[in-house]
Amino acid sequence: MEANLDGRIIPDEPGIIDEEMLQIAVQQQVHKGKAENIAKEEVVQFKDVQSLTLYFHHLSFNNIRKIEGLEKLTKLEDLTLSHNNISRLENMDNLVKLNFLSIGHNDLQQLENVLYLRRFPNLYSLNLRGNLICEDERYDMFIGGYLSNLVYLDFRRIAQSLKELAKEKFDFGIEKQRCREQLLQEEEESVRTTAETVALHKAAFVHLLDGPSFFENMFTEDTVGLQFLVLPGVSDVFETYPLSSLSFISIFISDIKCYS
Repeated sequence: MEANLDGRIIPDEPGIIDEEMLQIAVQQQVHKGKAENIAKEEVVQFKDVQSLTLYFHHLSFNNIRKIEGLEKLTKLEDLTLSHNNISRLENMDNLVKLNFLSIGHNDLQQLENVLYLRRFPNLYSLNLRGNLICEDERYDMFIGGYLSNLVYLDFRRIAQSLKELAKEKFDFGIEKQRCREQLLQEEEESVRTTAETVALHKAAFVHLLDGPSFFENMFTEDTVGLQFLVLPGVSDVFETYPLSSLSFISIFISDIKCYS
């Protein structure tokens, strides 16, 4: 990897965005003087980076093919990835503050891939100029409808009249997409809540006590105890005991949550 005369990074061969590449990009964009010296002496913490331009260009040869390695840049607001060979919008989920994205002159071909950008509520300016998706006859209307918070597209302000027409044209599709995103969000929230509950129970040494798993596992592994099931009345107790105990256990765990 090397830098040309104007300071841009030139990879020696087609590659991906990695930590070394990000460090070089940050070093080249810090302010001159004391800040520059500090940045050179210390490794930059990507969680503190708010703006970063990644521009990889070697005459007509483009190298970056996939967006990745940006997970730690959670404060990033402006991102430029123009003049590369990127074919898909992806792997930017952690850029929750993103408000400006320029990814012109790449290899984006599927207009529907733009739906990925709906996860960025602060995104107000988007540049896709020079990609094949721009040739789609639905281009302006599709983006104006599905990315309703967008103000500028390809460095031009989106007319309010176009947004209104786009909303009418794609109303059913937009609502369907919104429902799909809502379901996905609920699923992710459920997974997160379950993980937090499991962690809480493990910390309180009551893991699996809020369900039948503990009871079932205990008796499944107790081969000697299972022999008593053939005795009169034992099987009935075996079936009813978990049900009667679960309500008590639920109250017990609720109390733990209150005092944790």
